[in-house]
Amino acid sequence: MKRRKIFTAALLAALVMTGCGNSISERSDDVSVNDASQDQTTADTTAAPVDESPAETTTTAETTTTTETTPEPEPVDPSEYMVKTAEWDGNVIIGDRYEGDKVRGILPFYSTDYIGESFAEAINECKDAVGDDVNVYVMSIPLSSAFYLPEELGMGLSDQVESLNYIYDALDDDVVIVNVYDTLKAHAPEYIYARTDHHWQPLGAYYAEAVFAELAGVPHADLSEYEECQKEGWCGSINYYSGYVPEVGAHPDVYTYYKPQNEYTTTTYDSFFSDGYESDLFYDWMEGEACYTTILGTDTNITEIETDVDNDRVLLVVKDSYGNAAVPFYVTGFSKVYIMDFRYADVYITDMVEKVGATDVLFSVSITSSFTPDHIESIKNRI
Repeated sequence: MKRRKIFTAALLAALVMTGCGNSISERSDDVSVNDASQDQTTADTTAAPVDESPAETTTTAETTTTTETTPEPEPVDPSEYMVKTAEWDGNVIIGDRYEGDKVRGILPFYSTDYIGESFAEAINECKDAVGDDVNVYVMSIPLSSAFYLPEELGMGLSDQVESLNYIYDALDDDVVIVNVYDTLKAHAPEYIYARTDHHWQPLGAYYAEAVFAELAGVPHADLSEYEECQKEGWCGSINYYSGYVPEVGAHPDVYTYYKPQNEYTTTTYDSFFSDGYESDLFYDWMEGEACYTTILGTDTNITEIETDVDNDRVLLVVKDSYGNAAVPFYVTGFSKVYIMDFRYADVYITDMVEKVGATDVLFSVSITSSFTPDHIESIKNRI
């Protein structure tokens, strides 16, 4: 196992509230502090940067595929998109509160190194359990605070890059790190995170999926190959967590999502992976606070997507709600995709790998899940 000397991070987690269960608008009154913080995200760190060349040939799981990569945009001065002012309101930080549609709600992030190491140990256990024939990947997704909150306004919060390094240094060499931090930072001037919700936008998930596709050696479709759909009036979880700050409610997000145009069918199962029925990948009638649940509709079921991609690659995504936004982009890269949320699934990851013939397992979770003991324990209990 590779390790480096680890220094103690800033503060212990004493955190916020949770993300979507059945939907963002359907919340339990007995949500714990750790359960609440799990759906935040973080910054991925030190893995090799994405190659900006037009195409690259990569070999993974005995499959050789030419993957188109998305060129990185020209650098933009961070001061042009970072918030200029920040103040606490409830459990969240409100940036540029009086700057119209520039207002941005931000969840804080706190970490300690040994918790991140514990998360890495859970992933290592999974890799040991599934064996050498199955690829295991880790994508830790940054919180918006990693890109939009200047250091001087985020005093006391943990550094997300440093925190992710705690995880990466504790991972075994045969676990593949999907480091999306640099790519998301390059696209930070774009609309890749919501302002009124703690999740990212599907556009951010698209850029992250490009990094994963390159590492996995599967096709990555250009965004122009998807149908773009939009929902106005998305005022999400930040509005709720902050106690309905008027300035947040007055400037809702636009939720933009993308539908793959290749052929696929979707089947939904219960949490025990039984009683399957034909369903939809997109729930277009979701609106308002629940816009983020347009993709998958719920976190409590297990979803199967069978596509027309002929490469015999079967992906199992183990996620929290942050992982939802990237699901449509896997449809163009894998023959089959299975999605299970470790918080609600009643099946073992190893059993799922065997039942569905998974060639690849991706842990697609927020950085907060990676540093929340209850969630780490949930993952271990599902191995």
